[in-house]
Amino acid sequence: MDCAFILFLSLAYLTGSIPCGAIISRIACGVDITTRGSRNIGATNVAREVGIKMGILTLAADSLKGYLPVAAAGVLYSGSFHPATVTAVAGLAALTGHQFSIFLRFRGGKGVSTALGVFLAICPLCILPGAAVFVCIVYLVDYVSVASMSAAACMPLFLALSGRPPIQWFSGLLMALLIIAAHRGNIARLMDRRERKWRNRHTN
Repeated sequence: MDCAFILFLSLAYLTGSIPCGAIISRIACGVDITTRGSRNIGATNVAREVGIKMGILTLAADSLKGYLPVAAAGVLYSGSFHPATVTAVAGLAALTGHQFSIFLRFRGGKGVSTALGVFLAICPLCILPGAAVFVCIVYLVDYVSVASMSAAACMPLFLALSGRPPIQWFSGLLMALLIIAAHRGNIARLMDRRERKWRNRHTN
């Protein structure tokens, strides 16, 4: 691993660290999203506290943070490293940046949208069953957190079934574990029956 690749991974981490939800909420609505709702900078909290349009914009921006480093890694290092390894590591760097942002004192979001961008770059077809899992679970139980964790947990399987290399299954598993760990507060609220349902997003 050369110095240029270490620099590239650092840039992937910094890209992932950009707190898009906080920036969008502040510029568009003058809201400090880290003090509202769940205090999370992700698309779900932005949608609940600022509005659906801003939530969608946050989802797109956070997804782009995951997509760009992985896509760039595949192009820039295709001739120097094993492409699957490069993209897997770049995706993990971007997700880690989002969850442990240097701009937010190593705090951040849960990583679902950023992981979406990573998987979109690695295996676009895997997004379809992942999205189906997400939508079905939201419809059935009305908890975005449960749907997010379930979709993330399924991605390593979808990567394997699509024929992606084992290193990418492993990176998908690590990302799923990171996402589930970031939802530990949601898990506690689910167990206590205090988790907010999506249809109740406008209530406290």
